[in-house]
Amino acid sequence: MFDSIACRVFHLDRGRGAETVAISVGRPCLIGESDGEWVCEIRIEDPSGTAVRPTYGIDSLQTLRLAVRLLEVTVEALQVQYGHSITFVDDHDLL
Repeated sequence: MFDSIACRVFHLDRGRGAETVAISVGRPCLIGESDGEWVCEIRIEDPSGTAVRPTYGIDSLQTLRLAVRLLEVTVEALQVQYGHSITFVDDHDLL
């Protein structure tokens, strides 16, 4: 189950009415009874669907930092994909 601890919603204006793109980071979780391996997922919801991507680390802080970095890269990719049609609070600076 995805347990979101932070989310940002972007507005997408492609002339098709109000659309949104949401990115979320989940709560880091210890993987089972493993030797200290942690996972932290990010979720991207856009008009084409939902994708969940995991990051792994040796502790909760490392996996959270990796997830935030993956979110940054994902937002950069969204800017390339959608160009100036994607904004956050009427600004093209998304982070």
